[in-house]
Amino acid sequence: MPTGFDSPPVAFLPESTRPAAAPVIRLSGRFQAHRLRLIEMITRREAALRLDIPLEMAVRHGIPGRLSVEEVSELNENPPAWLAQSRANRTGKKPVWVQLTCDICGFTESVRPKKWWPEFAYLSCEHHGSDELPEPQPGRVRTEVDGIGSRFIGVVDELPS
Repeated sequence: MPTGFDSPPVAFLPESTRPAAAPVIRLSGRFQAHRLRLIEMITRREAALRLDIPLEMAVRHGIPGRLSVEEVSELNENPPAWLAQSRANRTGKKPVWVQLTCDICGFTESVRPKKWWPEFAYLSCEHHGSDELPEPQPGRVRTEVDGIGSRFIGVVDELPS
């Protein structure tokens, strides 16, 4: 009985870049006529990041849980009325998203900034010790703020009051 896998191999990677153990997929018959097209899908959160809007706004205006990069590019290039209005209303004082980066290991995370966040001298992941950061400048007092993003501790060096 034919299995449908009797034709010569069709590789999805050039021979020079394919790992030695990479499987070779063989297509025959009606499957040979179809070309596979990979579509990069992103989450609603990533779409909100790329459109520079809050996640709540993305949900409210019906952006699906998963969409293609092309769909996000189309929204960015030809914004619907609500997105154009949102962009027009911005004053530029407060960013919609900020990127937090650990000053020790370089881990990054994009989050919505909170109004109560002070100006941080350093950010570090929760699992790093405070001894891994530089000492505060002479005459400054160091405080740590927990709960920044999903895993950060903010370090504030300030003059004593």
